[in-house]
Amino acid sequence: MDYSKGLKTSETIYINGKEYNNFSLILGTALVYKESGALGLRLINSNENSNDLSFIYQMKKLANLDSYSFSLKYKSDEEGELIIGAYPHSYDNKFKEKNFFYSKAGSHKNSVNWVLNFDVIRYNNKSLNYGTKKGLINIEYGLIQAPYKYKNFFKNNFYGGKCQEKFNPQRNVTIIHCNSNFDITSFKDISFELKDIDTIFVLTYKDLFIKYNNEYIFGIVFDEDVDSKDPTWILGKPFMKKYELVYDLDRKIIGLYKEGKINSEEKNGVNIFLIILVVILIIVVISLIYFIIYYLRKPKKRVYELNDENFDYEPSK
Repeated sequence: MDYSKGLKTSETIYINGKEYNNFSLILGTALVYKESGALGLRLINSNENSNDLSFIYQMKKLANLDSYSFSLKYKSDEEGELIIGAYPHSYDNKFKEKNFFYSKAGSHKNSVNWVLNFDVIRYNNKSLNYGTKKGLINIEYGLIQAPYKYKNFFKNNFYGGKCQEKFNPQRNVTIIHCNSNFDITSFKDISFELKDIDTIFVLTYKDLFIKYNNEYIFGIVFDEDVDSKDPTWILGKPFMKKYELVYDLDRKIIGLYKEGKINSEEKNGVNIFLIILVVILIIVVISLIYFIIYYLRKPKKRVYELNDENFDYEPSK
């Protein structure tokens, strides 16, 4: 939560020219971070009495939407669309329902949240084994934040002494500043593998460097909370801009569409069909073997028909 004190209020909001009244908001009077605000897209526990503070829950009720799902579609760094109340395959023909895969949302600080539990994190195809592989998707965060233990790895394997480390006390993070002559292409790909939906998310130097005031800002900042009991990657704008994910508050899932793939439910159906087909083939093969052994190779009895009337026997003289 980005505020320590606040007042509950209500406003009238306008979306696509339509008016919605009595929309609940929190006016922060004591902020943890100095920022413009948060929209309210966080995944909340079903037992929380804060549905009236969730943007999605309120819009579902006020606009009578089909579902509690939403997705973000970036058009540029500063412009995009927040689409709520329907899955993309229901309004965009380029998405197919059969290609939709999802992972159950994990937890952060003992609370359900938009968390992906990665199986492997790699840099330049080298596995990074620094404890946590958990990624919290923070829709209002502009960067990628890595746990403290990853800082030395990137310092030793990427920027070395060529860039400056600057501590930001407001966010308690270290930000890497590089001059405009720094070769940002020397940054190798970093990947996050999620095996339950057979997906690898990859971020390259093109995704992670920001040109600002004649210098490059590295898009991964490092959390300086050394003693954190729940170290977590925070996946912000660079991640969401590249991967158009779908979130569902009711089902508590995070999903995406993968072209040319089949989803888990359809995959299970295909597997059952293949098992049945294999069993049928085994039965057919066994039947053929039985037929060959017991019928084609079975010796035939010779039958002699002797007819006394038509049999001429002439004794030798």
